[in-house]
Amino acid sequence: MRHVILAPCSRRKRRPVEGALRASNLIRDRMDRVAVEWVSRLYAAEADTAPLHYYAGRSLAEARGAAEAISGDLFIVSAGFGIVDVRARIPRYSLTLATGDADCITDRIQGHFSPAEWWVALRAAWGRQSATLAGICRASDGVVIVALPGTYLALVAQELCLLPAKLLSKIRIVGPPRTAVPGQLGRYWMPYDMRFDGAGGPNPGTRGDFAQRAARHFAESIVRAAPDADAQAHASMVEESLESLAAPVKIRRKPGTDSDLVEVIRELLPKTGGRSGETLKLLRREAGRACEQGRFRRLYASALRGELL
Repeated sequence: MRHVILAPCSRRKRRPVEGALRASNLIRDRMDRVAVEWVSRLYAAEADTAPLHYYAGRSLAEARGAAEAISGDLFIVSAGFGIVDVRARIPRYSLTLATGDADCITDRIQGHFSPAEWWVALRAAWGRQSATLAGICRASDGVVIVALPGTYLALVAQELCLLPAKLLSKIRIVGPPRTAVPGQLGRYWMPYDMRFDGAGGPNPGTRGDFAQRAARHFAESIVRAAPDADAQAHASMVEESLESLAAPVKIRRKPGTDSDLVEVIRELLPKTGGRSGETLKLLRREAGRACEQGRFRRLYASALRGELL
């Protein structure tokens, strides 16, 4: 059977971005005009980069693992490009929905913005060159695992809701909370929740890669065992696999100013040999400090440079 994994792109990139392909370089205008201008830049740029060599981070590695487990095709959902076949080549670009990022597309739009409307505008700007969820589902005779967090599901939810029943029956939504899933898609939601990250959980990690870690478990443990099962049966199998696990106890970590956290990071560096990932773990677990990954990368770099903030 030909299964499919849909996973989000990542903010981290392995190669430098072309200047014209930064959302921050777009003028501020109506959404449809911004989308047309953005796509024209993508179209004119050289498509010289393999997606798997461009997007970085554990979330993509987990999505690849899920695809490999069931010999499935992997597609990336990108707010800057649309749906990306990882076997294709793409230009080096930077556009995100993440607020606070220099390349956040919401800062380039005049008036109301919603992820769903941006997705429609982006697809319209691409025209027939745009890959569609309907086309992907038609080409698959297996399940289509939508391994997206809530922010990315909001991009494509409208397109999913418009799928005919025959295609929609292939969808398995893995990763977002149930509250982020539109009602008509609820029957295709797989009940992965905080128990998945409890003690003895099958694939521990961070909230940032929850959807992809859960998708890997779903591919390896559920789809392999019952590739022909319907959504209700798959959901029951997920629930059974989680019923013996308890949700992790939420740890309240102390916040801190940038200067406070840089000092703590400096104290931890000798213990970790300067390794970034280990330092973040100790910052959270040993020092009990709250720090999201994007902020940590900036403060870690400052600590290595010996800067005082």
